[in-house]
Amino acid sequence: MTTRPALGPCVSFKLDEDTHLKLVNAKERSGRSKAGEVVLRVKDHLLRYPDFYPTVTYKSVSFGPVVMARFDEDTNKN
Repeated sequence: MTTRPALGPCVSFKLDEDTHLKLVNAKERSGRSKAGEVVLRVKDHLLRYPDFYPTVTYKSVSFGPVVMARFDEDTNKN
């Protein structure tokens, strides 16, 4: 495993098991790291839907794994 210095803003969040499995499958298909996949998908979503405000609440969802992603290009290189 290659270690790189943490250079940019960092976000940690918990995922429900189903979403975590989808993330793991996506990163396996793409060859990116989990953090790299998260960064790419968050950036893409924000570009496509800059005014997206969901009305869904997540009170009944139990959350599992924590994913940490840094939003800078140097940290998330493959």
